[in-house]
Amino acid sequence: SCVDHHSSWRYIRIYPEKSIFFVMKFLSELKKICPFPIIELQTDNDTAFTDKFTSGAGVTGEHAMDLWCSKNKINHRLIPVGVKELNGKVENTHKQDDREFYAQGPYESEEKINLNVTGYNQRWNQTRRTKALKWKSPNETIDQAYIKALALALFFNQPKDIAPVETPKQMQTKSIKIRTQKKKTYVEKYLQFLEWDSKNKVRGATVGLWPTMSQNFSFRSLG
Repeated sequence: SCVDHHSSWRYIRIYPEKSIFFVMKFLSELKKICPFPIIELQTDNDTAFTDKFTSGAGVTGEHAMDLWCSKNKINHRLIPVGVKELNGKVENTHKQDDREFYAQGPYESEEKINLNVTGYNQRWNQTRRTKALKWKSPNETIDQAYIKALALALFFNQPKDIAPVETPKQMQTKSIKIRTQKKKTYVEKYLQFLEWDSKNKVRGATVGLWPTMSQNFSFRSLG
């Protein structure tokens, strides 16, 4: 399984064994279904992920996962040995899987457990709302991040001679007509804020957006 560090979006699949072959199968499936580009994969030092301790020369870059990451322009980060806390995001989700999915078994066959884990995975991404995500689901969090990114792109592509947007104080002095006009969309509100903010503060607002699309994954295999 893997989990995105920002949105907690997950991809979970079950295979008959832990091997490099099935890691490659998992990565191929992940790349097709992931709702955003992946820029980094973080894993432990299992031999299914790296040849760090089997090559005799450290990480050679010739392991199948490293070759796949290089081909897809994805950074592969290994956590230090014995510091599994750095992979805490995915470790914590496995505890929840044990409680909410595996404990509901037994499952009579590989086909049935895969069918059930697919449904469990979909529910996690579509309907699981948590306080950490401000009571949004992973899919809703990703959608919001795309809206913010779109608003930012639109902002930087606006004509330079655009008319200045009124400050909140100026808007309060307007007639009741202003307050009863059509409700602005999320993008319009965000663009208005960026335009209203001074040029010195725009950079700060911009930097604050990029972590919303972290695109970092943590991996763990169940050996």
